[in-house]
Amino acid sequence: MQTFKKSLVILVLSAGLLSAASTRGAFVITGFDARSAALGGAFVSLAQGPQSAYWNPAGLGLFKGRALTGTYGRMGDFPVFYGYLSLIQGNEGLGGGALTWEYLGAKINGDTPWNEHTLAYAWGYPVNGWLNLGLRVKGLFVDNDLETRSGAKGWGVDASVLLTPVSFLRIGITGWDLASHLSWDTGEKESLTPTYQGGASLLLLKGAYVLVAEVKGEQGDALTDLKVGNEVWLFRTLALRVGLQRKMGEEDTRNIFTAGAGFRVERDGVAYLLNYAFSNDNEVLGPIHRVSMNLEWR
Repeated sequence: MQTFKKSLVILVLSAGLLSAASTRGAFVITGFDARSAALGGAFVSLAQGPQSAYWNPAGLGLFKGRALTGTYGRMGDFPVFYGYLSLIQGNEGLGGGALTWEYLGAKINGDTPWNEHTLAYAWGYPVNGWLNLGLRVKGLFVDNDLETRSGAKGWGVDASVLLTPVSFLRIGITGWDLASHLSWDTGEKESLTPTYQGGASLLLLKGAYVLVAEVKGEQGDALTDLKVGNEVWLFRTLALRVGLQRKMGEEDTRNIFTAGAGFRVERDGVAYLLNYAFSNDNEVLGPIHRVSMNLEWR
């Protein structure tokens, strides 16, 4: 049974969660926070709050104050787990910055045969009233006991742009792994496939009603995903979210439906946010649950 489970994990990590061209691992473009997951992964143009550190670092230039956020989740029916932790310092004149840690691991009978950590620093700067630029530098560390490859170390660089021409419209684009390098203990070296995502967000009723539409692509494959999301805030306290991620590959045409909710309360200058997301990927991973907690000091 343990050998069978290990084979399943190898299959998922090599064919489902990771890049087909290289071992992307914790660089995987799924997002780690519950809010963006509930919106179908459409968050590059929205780029609000601590989640900007992952989706669009340019949004950090618009963030004021400090924040701490964490996420935990499991990849469907498989013993694959992930976590995310970030510490954000908002813009005080030199732009906003964030330190982040991302984790992806597979556990079988208490053991962790695949264990990855990504450590990154993200920075966003508002060039003027409507143009914001972002950069993210990250290191990847792999510990592998899946009988396929040994451990590895690598790095990657992301860049992003966020446009805010009017108060209710945001346009954003992020390029992940525009430059990268991965070295395996076996001596093999490779680069991660550059991935892009961009689109637009409408923030209506002073941000209480949000519509997001974005597309994703990879180098050598023009469009791979269409992502749309809708968020409604009730009394500035309760958020309801739905989304859709439409796969557009030649062999992958899945429709992944997402939904979630958020709860926000402020006490003594601190905002507490609890977010939950559910993704329905019946064809590959099964149901996926994510829970995120944010603390924001304004």
